[in-house]
Amino acid sequence: MFGIITEIVGEYVPNLSHTEAEDFVRNEYKSFKNFSVLDKIAQALKRMNPDIPEAGVSEIFEAVRKRFNDPEREHQYFLFFVISRIIELRNLSISRGTYLIEISRGRIPRPSRFVRLFQMWRQIARYKMAKDRMKG
Repeated sequence: MFGIITEIVGEYVPNLSHTEAEDFVRNEYKSFKNFSVLDKIAQALKRMNPDIPEAGVSEIFEAVRKRFNDPEREHQYFLFFVISRIIELRNLSISRGTYLIEISRGRIPRPSRFVRLFQMWRQIARYKMAKDRMKG
């Protein structure tokens, strides 16, 4: 799983060597396992509804975390998590928190070409992972 995602990171995060891309992916995996993005989700929710209470933020955050904590689809959700980080680093047309919320709802946001490009990468990653599983 890391190899494919490292390729994506190496291509879309500027000025990273292969080793740095591997480190980036490892660090993001730690963050993914801790799901340390409460502040990003809270910011997105506050932009959508400035009057949302903290209890509402916590409830939605827990729902998003639960969705991303699916062991059978961990590789897919980890890829989405990395994509959200790249979106944040490149300051694209959608915030990281909004992207993660939309993914947890089962929707892939389509506001930018970059996100559509990652949809293509997700299909390639699925294909490569299925191929690897078939090999053994």
